[in-house]
Amino acid sequence: MVGNFYRDKEQISCRFADRIICLSEHDRDMLQTLMQDDIETQRNTVKRDDYLSISSRRSTLSAMSKKIKNILILPPPLRGDILDLAQKNTLDSNENYTQFLPPEAANAIKSTTLQPRKKRLFISCVVRLSPEKSPHHFVSLIQKLGGVDFLRSNGLIPLLCGAKSVGCYADQVLADFEYVCSRGLSQGSVWPFVVIKHFLGPKELAAVLTRTAINIHPCFYDAYGMTLVESAAFGVPSIVNNGGKVGAVSLLGSGKG
Repeated sequence: MVGNFYRDKEQISCRFADRIICLSEHDRDMLQTLMQDDIETQRNTVKRDDYLSISSRRSTLSAMSKKIKNILILPPPLRGDILDLAQKNTLDSNENYTQFLPPEAANAIKSTTLQPRKKRLFISCVVRLSPEKSPHHFVSLIQKLGGVDFLRSNGLIPLLCGAKSVGCYADQVLADFEYVCSRGLSQGSVWPFVVIKHFLGPKELAAVLTRTAINIHPCFYDAYGMTLVESAAFGVPSIVNNGGKVGAVSLLGSGKG
């Protein structure tokens, strides 16, 4: 069984590791459960082994019990280039990253009359287009909020950015996104939406986030979710799945969810 293979390898790795470091509280809890199960299995095996083996295994079990209590959570820092750009944006209100906007986003802004009155136009989702990142939930959210009527009344432009990972899945998400963002428009009427099919460089990301009103992180599980921290660095709040397990949520404070 593939699942048992990876579980067994993780248990062995934890058993003999000198120190265990993970990215989130959720991952720590999973590792603690995994190691506790391993301890119980080892204890049952000890009862059937000879004295020397019992002594060795008891030593291993004692060390594992200590490691369970001392798993370290170490959130990864912002990349240096993103941090520098975010600090410049904070310190210098005249810092303008618009020139670095991907053409798809720049053209969408030009096509709307909102630009002179409103700086932050995008409701953004910046994730890889793969099932585990769940960009389809972003599409569903736009639809449930009211689609084009909601976007128009709130002056928001939906932006979906991410490289394709699973081709057929990504194609379906993009098709659904286009449909939801176009449905209900009268013939000849246009409301912009943005699709960016590549990973953003530092200045491109800074340009998108300084024009983003809210970031949507749609997956139920993410070991960390760096885009939440990157968004926060540029003053952008994020929405995550209620009840989901996204590591960076522990850094967001009491308003998380």
